[in-house]
Amino acid sequence: MENNPSAGDRSEEVDLSSTGKAGSARCSSPAAIPCRSSGGLVARYLRLAEPVLRGRVVVIIAIAVFIVAGAVDGRAGLLLASTFVLFHGTYCLLNFWHCRETHCVITGAGWTSLALLGFAAALIPGETLSWYQPNVEVGGYLAILALGYALEWIVAARTGRRALQ
Repeated sequence: MENNPSAGDRSEEVDLSSTGKAGSARCSSPAAIPCRSSGGLVARYLRLAEPVLRGRVVVIIAIAVFIVAGAVDGRAGLLLASTFVLFHGTYCLLNFWHCRETHCVITGAGWTSLALLGFAAALIPGETLSWYQPNVEVGGYLAILALGYALEWIVAARTGRRALQ
C-alpha cells in the first residue's frame, strides 16, 4: 500500500536513528498532535521517559522491578510492580497518540488496565483479589507485550509499516 500525500495527510517521516531504532516510523506532524498545543508537555514526557522505557535498558529495569516486587511480596510488592506497569502503560498510550506505533495500541491499554487491577488488588481490603500477586502481573505484562508486538508484526507484514495511520 503506497502513501498518497493528499491535503488531508498530516504525517511526515521522522528519523528515529537517535532513539536506537532502525529505520523510521510515520509520526504525526506537530499540527496534528493536540498535545503540542499545551506547550509540548506530552512530547517532553515522551522524550524524558524514552531512554528508560525503550530498548535494552527497559528489559533490565523490568527484570529488576519484578524481582524486587516478588521478593517484597504481598501488597507492597504488587504496588511496586503496578507502578512500573502503569508508568510503562501510560508511556505507550501517549506514544501511540504521538507516533501511532502499532504495538502501543495493545501495550498501552493492556498494561494500564493491568496496573489498575494491581492497584485495586493491593488497596482493596479483604481476600477478593488475593489471587492477583506480582507473579500474575509479570505474566500479564509479558502476554500483553507478546500480543502487542505480534500485532505490529502482522501489520508490518501486510502494509510495510510499523505504525498505523
